[in-house]
Amino acid sequence: MIRQILCAGLYTLIAATGATPAGAQEKERGNFPADTYPTEAARARQQGRVVTHLVIGIDGRVKACTVPVSSGSPALDAGACDIARSKVRYTPAKDAAGQPVEGVADLPIRFELPSTPPPPGWPDKTSATPAPAP
Repeated sequence: MIRQILCAGLYTLIAATGATPAGAQEKERGNFPADTYPTEAARARQQGRVVTHLVIGIDGRVKACTVPVSSGSPALDAGACDIARSKVRYTPAKDAAGQPVEGVADLPIRFELPSTPPPPGWPDKTSATPAPAP
């Protein structure tokens, strides 16, 4: 069982303003696996909440990511965009004719480490061993 420690309480807020199409919907909900925690931030025991602003392509993939609300950690902020680009997929927005169009979404991600100290070398992306349960 993979220990899920990232993004406790992942919430997606869909933003649609002006000409930006509404209708983008998150396909994935829940937590991300421990191996997605930014290595540098984990080693420094950094935690925090990042809000990403995403541009969603017509294929439902994240095309662009910015960080309007920083965690205060450059490693966590960059990691949040990395996660959004690699792990998050949306149902694309559609125009009046039902054709997929680009959309936008705001995605808050909370990075939390287990309360117990991590094992030596954690996170090691080459290891299949998950972090221990708190």
